[in-house]
Amino acid sequence: MGASLCLPSTHLLMMNTTKINALFDHFKMALDCFFAVWFVVGNVWIFGGRSSAVDAPNLYRLCIVFLTFSCIGYAMPFILCAMICCCLPCIISVMGFREDTNNTRGATSESINTLPTYKFKTKKRRHGSGNEAEGQEGGIVAAGTDKERSLSAEDAVCCICLAKYAHNEELRELPCTHCFHKECVDKWLKINALCPLCKAEIASSSGTSDTRHIDHTVPTQEIEMH
Repeated sequence: MGASLCLPSTHLLMMNTTKINALFDHFKMALDCFFAVWFVVGNVWIFGGRSSAVDAPNLYRLCIVFLTFSCIGYAMPFILCAMICCCLPCIISVMGFREDTNNTRGATSESINTLPTYKFKTKKRRHGSGNEAEGQEGGIVAAGTDKERSLSAEDAVCCICLAKYAHNEELRELPCTHCFHKECVDKWLKINALCPLCKAEIASSSGTSDTRHIDHTVPTQEIEMH
């Protein structure tokens, strides 16, 4: 029996809520219509020369206030649109600046200095006369170490400055085994901690290296190739 009494009361409450919402909707619609009519009539009355601030100052001020609120209400979409158009580029710039500040892409000097450096040795070949001449087949990197390897003429070029490696020129090797001019790649890594060729990560911005990072520094080799 209690449940049967609860159902009508709940239904009655829902009906009352619906009626109140409908009443508010009608009131809002009537208010909007009033302000729309008043916007036209008020402009005609104020700016048409039919009002007098001397004869009825209070009514005149009241009309000005109503017209001001009406103008602001009708102009609000345009004001918001203008504010968004003006402020959005600034907000995007500030957010991008903060993101760049928080996420520095360059490697630290400490992590760069831990990368090994080697001397580049150009290959030499003997002609029939017994004179030695520098060949055009590239050169050797990390001579005298367990990482010694040959570079072809195509690979013996720094992809940063596009200059060929000269004899005894100092190269820096990245964890991905790509080599570049020491001066060129040091400047590159301070801006972007990625390999210029394969885009492999060298080290994080905090100075910690990735899993492929080399912890020891190999001394510069001074061994001449004959």
